[in-house]
Amino acid sequence: MSYRVAVSPRAAKELRKLPKNMIPRLKEAVTGLSHSPRPVGARKLVNVNPETWRIRIGNWRALYHIDDASNVVTVIHVFHRREAYRK
Repeated sequence: MSYRVAVSPRAAKELRKLPKNMIPRLKEAVTGLSHSPRPVGARKLVNVNPETWRIRIGNWRALYHIDDASNVVTVIHVFHRREAYRK
């Protein structure tokens, strides 16, 4: 089953600020979510929101929600790992 990938406005803004060498890698990883929304290495973030998942792309992280009912994966946040775990 194939999922549709949507990008939130916040994530789109963060994607525009990425280093140019990371854009193809991130695009490939996000596109891969349409085929497998829970790839090997993806983690469910229990403390943030039970519906939020995270994938690693080098030193960058992408947070996303999976809606199995409508087959939609929504990327909500893209950030560097040094910013990911700050409170």
